[in-house]
Amino acid sequence: LIAFAGASFVECPLTLDSRAVRMFLDTIRVGLIPASGTDIGGAIDDTIRAFKTSKAKTKAVILITDGENLTGDVARAANDARAAGLNIYPIGIGSEAGAPIPEVDADGRITGYKTDGKGETVMTRLDTETLRTVAEITGGALYTSQGESLDLSELFDILKSREKTDITSMEFTEYHERYQPVTALALLILLLEYIYSSRPLELERRDTFYYGSSRDR
Repeated sequence: LIAFAGASFVECPLTLDSRAVRMFLDTIRVGLIPASGTDIGGAIDDTIRAFKTSKAKTKAVILITDGENLTGDVARAANDARAAGLNIYPIGIGSEAGAPIPEVDADGRITGYKTDGKGETVMTRLDTETLRTVAEITGGALYTSQGESLDLSELFDILKSREKTDITSMEFTEYHERYQPVTALALLILLLEYIYSSRPLELERRDTFYYGSSRDR
């Protein structure tokens, strides 16, 4: 999971833990990355590096963006992705006529729209040509939203039909010895029990000696 704007970074590396991916996905918000702009090429470069250790035969990338690349070299990055065996499936979000970027709260409700440093609303435009180029170079396919609808059933079918690679994972349990405090406490309790349980016996012996001495006198 890679988040990007004018810069990009790996939010979550390749993992079999889908819950971890969802957790990191929920943290992504508009304005998360301070660097403004859109560097699609940089995001693709980070994706290539993220896949370097993967032995999977099929390496599919879903690129969700408006396609309006403001910095970076998209064509060069797409060719590098093809050389690395990556197929990129862009999903274009937005409108070719231009639309504001909504900001949402934790419940998904729109709270406003992104503005620039001057307080003016930032407009984004869907660039299908750039995304189509990425898809063609890497052997993927382009999907775009039509109004509020986005049918991805064809994409799901394509991904399901791709060659699968069995990936095994190993789980290790590392134990930390924490018995020392408990053992020390147990020893202290035993010591206190010994001290207090022996005191009445000593007093009883002293009393017996006193009375015996009185009768003797």
